[in-house]
Amino acid sequence: MFPEWMIKAPCFQGDSNSPLLALSESEGPNKQDLMIATLLAATDSQIPIRIRYYDNGRSAEKAVEVANQVVQDKCDAIIGHYSSVVALAASEVYEAEKLLFLAPGSSHPSLCEKKNYTLRFFGSDLDQLGCLAEAWKPLKSVLIIGQHNNYGERLATDLNRLLVSQGAGVKLKYLDIDSPSNQDIENNIKQSDCIYLLGCQYFSLQLLETYPFNKGSKIILSDDAKGPELNGVGYDNIFVAYPKILSDCLLEWPADVLCKRAAIISGRNPGPYFYTSYLAARVLTQAWHSTYDWSSSSVVDILRKKSWHTPYGDLALSNHGELEGMEWTLYGK
Repeated sequence: MFPEWMIKAPCFQGDSNSPLLALSESEGPNKQDLMIATLLAATDSQIPIRIRYYDNGRSAEKAVEVANQVVQDKCDAIIGHYSSVVALAASEVYEAEKLLFLAPGSSHPSLCEKKNYTLRFFGSDLDQLGCLAEAWKPLKSVLIIGQHNNYGERLATDLNRLLVSQGAGVKLKYLDIDSPSNQDIENNIKQSDCIYLLGCQYFSLQLLETYPFNKGSKIILSDDAKGPELNGVGYDNIFVAYPKILSDCLLEWPADVLCKRAAIISGRNPGPYFYTSYLAARVLTQAWHSTYDWSSSSVVDILRKKSWHTPYGDLALSNHGELEGMEWTLYGK
């Protein structure tokens, strides 16, 4: 289940008296980034812990199974579930069992609503929508393609409503991941000045490879698409919505040094959720290091009193358990 560098890492050699941390994500680069971020964070916090990994299968149903297994295995906390669809489903189980869940990738505005033990260490789609909505001006014809059964579907619906209220001429389409080539979609792409592709990175890359986009069209992607994988795409006018970088440090580390440490392990530059995953894992392990009480309520009390210096500014948790202070902007690929 774990690569050899995880199995042998000194920070993961805790005994039965050490806290047990669950990690959960689906197969892909985000899984690797989550593991590396946790390894570096536990090493930097100088605390031996135990870890277990659970594949959530990118589905709400599987996420509920995983959440129940995490509870049954008596884990002390869990980090992961980047997908909002997955995070929402799993968080209901964790909340009912009073188990601490740190979400470093989910941007759903309702994730922490009426919950005491779910803490979001990422930005909100409410802010992302505002950023996306500025991108179409002053272009005339707008196409929004949202990924069905993914956070991109909700983003597409909400963005369409917002752009229509601003007077944009919008066409809205939904596609499943791995959908076959569609002539209607191709025609709409050719006729549009501004095209939003909202969903996971694989979904966006697939569309960019499948369909011919006009060289002059402005292509806007949602946050999950950010990463070095876009460098191989043959279009220049591509932008990704993501929290704005305001600082070059994450806690006591220069951000580029953290990325280099991660790249030494993985052989590639880390992806879009590496910083927030490291932050979540680091503040959790620091809290564990400061107390012999691993209970979720004790750790939540500690974290709610803290603030942290991050690449996105000085951030702290709101009363609802959401990381506050992130600004969103558009990055060129």
